[in-house]
Amino acid sequence: MNDSANKEKILFVSTVPETINGFLLPFADRLRGDNWIVHAMADGVSTIGGLTSHFDETWDVAFSRNPASAVWTLRANVKQIKRVLEEEKYTIVHTHTPISSFVVRFAAGRMRKSTRPIIMYTAHGFHFHDLGGRFRNTVYFETEKLGARWTDILIVINEEDYKSAISKKLIAAGKVKRLPGIGVDSSLFDPTAYSDWDVQALRDELGIPERTKVLLMAAEFIPRKRHSDAIRAMELLERDDVCLLFAGSGRLEDSLKENVKQKGMDKQIRFLGRQENIPLLIKMSAAVVLPSLQEGLPRVLLEAMSMNIPIIATDIRGSKELLQNGCGILVPPGSPKDLAEAMRWILQNEDLARNMGEKGRPIILSRYDQEIVISKQMEIYYGLIHK
Repeated sequence: MNDSANKEKILFVSTVPETINGFLLPFADRLRGDNWIVHAMADGVSTIGGLTSHFDETWDVAFSRNPASAVWTLRANVKQIKRVLEEEKYTIVHTHTPISSFVVRFAAGRMRKSTRPIIMYTAHGFHFHDLGGRFRNTVYFETEKLGARWTDILIVINEEDYKSAISKKLIAAGKVKRLPGIGVDSSLFDPTAYSDWDVQALRDELGIPERTKVLLMAAEFIPRKRHSDAIRAMELLERDDVCLLFAGSGRLEDSLKENVKQKGMDKQIRFLGRQENIPLLIKMSAAVVLPSLQEGLPRVLLEAMSMNIPIIATDIRGSKELLQNGCGILVPPGSPKDLAEAMRWILQNEDLARNMGEKGRPIILSRYDQEIVISKQMEIYYGLIHK
């Protein structure tokens, strides 16, 4: 007899494997610990070293983050996904990121309802929002509305998206659940776990003088993160004893590097690439900066709060929810001038900024800790099975 016959089976889906690798492994590990069979699906997921060991099987599907390319490959992808869903007979398919989530739900909609798995979709921040253009918002909303036809549970991660899903009747209210993000590992992001010696060693490694104050922006180099606003703010700040560190990678990286070089700001703005030592970079910083135009519930802000470091972020969905208890400064989106003023305040008011940062960790431990979020997610999984 096949032991797998009596096990629950789940498929995690995202457009790119970085989402799975960065956010979903703790959930996969918990489910496997509960004796579930856990699979993953993304574009190139089987090629990511160390990721496949967390799953019983991985499936490569040619998803694209470009909507036009996604339309071009839709037919082939739907055919492949439908075949996988029919053969593997999953209990639950849990999708993440909008494009792959729509394609998978569309494929599930082509199956007989009696054989269709439970379809769960986590929206990490709807792509229709207050700062989106009218046409763009309409396209994304109608796409989400269509995908909701084949969605059994919609999970949102901030209050604004929860209200929006219900008020706009995106899906039946009873199918909407809210989780406090994807959680943060408070044992890893613990300020007491890193000494002043660790900080000094990192400064020496990066060649940052002791007198230089550090600001950190850890984000993918894509348009909505607005690295360009942070660069302009550093120009307006006009201080040579401050260094802004960019941690991450992405398609805009080269053009932003050229922009910084042309401005002669190579020493003030540093590009670190992908980093594994984010907790120590945060501890070394006077503040974490995130001038995005669109977010869900930003992981890097949760990490900064867990490390008792103040935050400068734009007054947008998700970010303003996290900072509502005074853990940082909110500035208008698209305003380098206000961003520079917030930087200046943090740098000139060290004691007040430190007090501001210290409000963060108790909030994380009470609501956003990874174990809390995982437990809430497990309740949803098991509730669906029992139902």
